[in-house]
Formats: sequence, structure tokens, C-alpha cells
Amino acid sequence: MGDRPGCLHSAGEAETAAMEDEGFADDDFIEDVAREYVGLHGTQSKAVLEERAEIAEAAGDQLSAQTWRAIAEAAESIIEM
Repeated sequence: MGDRPGCLHSAGEAETAAMEDEGFADDDFIEDVAREYVGLHGTQSKAVLEERAEIAEAAGDQLSAQTWRAIAEAAESIIEM
């Protein structure tokens, strides 16, 4: 995440460091999962991923919710290409 080339999430460096310290997934993982979801769900992938984030948040798992949202953003970027 952060400002590395190919980054699909707009978090600042401090936020990125905090997420990585908390176990947040890295850019490669985010992009790989996003591509897989786009392959499976096409233009509906963002909605599917956002639903996963809502489920995680409702269960009290903020880290998973944040990860699903990052994947949803990456999927949206892939679809827009």
C-alpha cells in the first residue's frame, strides 16, 4: 500500500505502516485477490467484496473489513482499465 507504483489503495505512509503492523495484507495479496474476484464476478466483484467488508465489520472484525474494502477498491481499478 502507500505510494509504491501499482498501488491501488490511497492510504498515506503512516496509515500504511500502521496497517502492516496490525497484520494488514500487502499490495500483491490485495491485487491478486482482486483479480481473482474480477475473474469470477466481473463487474459485480466490487459489490460482492463490499458485502464481505460489511459482514466482517458486523462481526466486529475491523481488520478483515479494511482488507475487503482495499480489495474492492483494487477490483474497481481493474474493472476500469
